Amino acid sequence: MSRTRAAKGQSTLHQDDSPAKKPPKSSSETPCTSRLSAVTARAAGIYASLPWIQLHPLNHLPRLVKVVIVLSTLVVILSVLINPGQGGSSFGYHSARICRAAGGVSAYMPFCMPDQTGGDWRPPSRLVWDQFGTDRCNIERVSILDLSPERFQAEYRFKKSVLVTFPHGAADWTTPANWSRRGLSEGYSKCDIHSGESLEIVRKGGNGNHVSSFKDYVDNFLMEDRAENDTSEPKHYACDRQFFWSSRLRADLRLPPYFQVNMTSDDSIFFLGPSLSGVVFHKHSDTWNGVVHGYKRWFLYPNTDSPPGGVYHGYTIVNWVKHVYPNLTDDEKPLECVQYPGEILYLAEGTYHATLNLGDTVAVAIQKKEATIKTERLAYEATPLMNFLQNQENPDPQNSFNQRLLEIYTEWHRLLPGNSEAVFKLASILSDMGNHSAAVPWYRKAIEMDRFFILAYLNLGSALTELRQYGEAETSLLTAIRLSPDLWDNYKEYGQFLLKRGRHQDALPIFKKGTELMPDLIPFWFYYKLCQVQVGDLTGAEATEEIIQEIKARGGN
Repeated sequence: MSRTRAAKGQSTLHQDDSPAKKPPKSSSETPCTSRLSAVTARAAGIYASLPWIQLHPLNHLPRLVKVVIVLSTLVVILSVLINPGQGGSSFGYHSARICRAAGGVSAYMPFCMPDQTGGDWRPPSRLVWDQFGTDRCNIERVSILDLSPERFQAEYRFKKSVLVTFPHGAADWTTPANWSRRGLSEGYSKCDIHSGESLEIVRKGGNGNHVSSFKDYVDNFLMEDRAENDTSEPKHYACDRQFFWSSRLRADLRLPPYFQVNMTSDDSIFFLGPSLSGVVFHKHSDTWNGVVHGYKRWFLYPNTDSPPGGVYHGYTIVNWVKHVYPNLTDDEKPLECVQYPGEILYLAEGTYHATLNLGDTVAVAIQKKEATIKTERLAYEATPLMNFLQNQENPDPQNSFNQRLLEIYTEWHRLLPGNSEAVFKLASILSDMGNHSAAVPWYRKAIEMDRFFILAYLNLGSALTELRQYGEAETSLLTAIRLSPDLWDNYKEYGQFLLKRGRHQDALPIFKKGTELMPDLIPFWFYYKLCQVQVGDLTGAEATEEIIQEIKARGGN
């Protein structure tokens, strides 16, 4: 599987400016001391190079007085060098904050923590940064000072993604204090906000599936107590398509011409999440994403070459980083980088992307409502057709919607022959039209292109079941469970396979696992109860029915 790489020798950022560079390692130096010693040497060099020092009356004073005066002067110079920014600058580094942060991050973060004045959000822990951070960055970085509208249009628009840096960080394009915990809580505590998990957010079209007040989200979900060594994915990541438009935050934006916002043609998404929240791979129209506070790790694939794990994805973002990423060859790995506070990522239309937050992260994305490039226009045409059919009961397999979807996916595959999602979608529509024998080889091809494509294994299992090839079907379903044991879809599909085969005893632990992964999803409890009745566990079935009624009472589905 070939992957688009950064051009060999391509400049991304001057070495001394790169926030992703590892500092020199030393057994006696922390990230703090290595930074400070470098600054001290720089200050001493400047001081010694001044010609008037040799002639100054200081030379005639007692040695002790000389030492005091020299040290005092060096302190002043150091303070200027360490803190070149003012106010809300995300690129000013304060010595006190550096040293306080030294115990909380690893050497991957060369300057410890940047000053996020007014941010009052939690930085990433050492454990999180060591396990999920990276110094790898092959996404180009360009200063806003070097990115004219003409250059942006010629080099990047619809062509490739780019990280844009600003001299004073987020303070150059918004008011960071308004995005602080205090600022947001004071302004929007009673406002509704959507939150959810990385997989479900994508499946819901970019909105979380849980609604709460902003205050409840921050107090009960964002700030929930977690064990220090807990690296599981948080259950709630605020991802909301209405919050930003309805807030006063948009009035703060001061953007370059190519990032200007138009409420008629643009959608907005507000993001707020703790460490290890994020979203799984997906793609859409032209977008920019600006981080005000926190750190966001990006994973990108071009639309010619879909991401390992498939789309729709078969892993939470944390599980993908833990279990898929380490098994990728260099050619299979994505373009990636950690986006620092104040940077804006331009995401070229059609680019597959996933994100993982490191520390509490606050960001906003502006996304075009309509697609421009042909392949993405086809995808945008297909989505409402699919949504319509999913809401119909027993639609005619040969209906005009399915016929049009078959045309769309055939053309999509012709344009992007190396894209496993296009192959998978073509197989899926053939299955929906009842042509399972034609679908099977396409599912196999998708798996051959992407050995981690969980939904391809599941759909292949379903198609083989329809063809009564039960042995191969079960093997495919079990492979999906082995590759992604925490994906609830696996237990839904395998459980239903076992029910169709009359294997109720075998299905019991499968549906039980489903209830553990999705405790508010009533169908898992319903089928679990059905299996209990079939195996004679009537007492257990009564207890399960009580749980179902409790879920219904609190609004579960």
